[in-house]
Amino acid sequence: MPVTFFDDLKFQIPKGLYVPREDSYLAAAYLDEQQMDGEAVLDMGTGCGFLGLIASANGADVDAVDINPMAIEVTKQNAERNDLTIDAWESDLFDDVDEPYDRIIFNAPYIPGSRDDRSDEQLAWYGGEDGRAVIEEFIQQASTHLNEGGELVIVQSSMTGIEKTRTRLEEHGFEPTIVREKKVSWEKIVVIAASKI
Repeated sequence: MPVTFFDDLKFQIPKGLYVPREDSYLAAAYLDEQQMDGEAVLDMGTGCGFLGLIASANGADVDAVDINPMAIEVTKQNAERNDLTIDAWESDLFDDVDEPYDRIIFNAPYIPGSRDDRSDEQLAWYGGEDGRAVIEEFIQQASTHLNEGGELVIVQSSMTGIEKTRTRLEEHGFEPTIVREKKVSWEKIVVIAASKI
């Protein structure tokens, strides 16, 4: 079982769940600098709970959702392992999310391809035929789940259109800013912080 560390946090990740990589660590570096005391934070597509638990360690009140039931169980175990509190449950994007939040984090699936016959871990990567299906649906729904002045934190790859994501965010009432970026092999990964205006 892979073990991942960030600062003093320790995450155990069973086979079948996405293991945090460059994209996760890029978002984590941004979140780790934020003051989140008392913030209501949603970690969308939480996986092993990596980003949500970083937010919790920085003082946020964190909810976490994922379509994969194994991810929910592992997130709860990793929260307990690090003496942190997180409320986690199954949801396909916002289907089972009712409350508004001050910040919503989403390391979205963005690799183009078919979802047919994919393992659970691969499903954490694949964002539909053009890689944009999940992020487009997320952006369309996010505004109604974010408090005024709140922030979306989205991981995006150059493989599936960074500028297109910025445009979509603006169309839905957000002011997006690239706050982190990194060139990794064949792609550039960015973290977009988008304030609700």
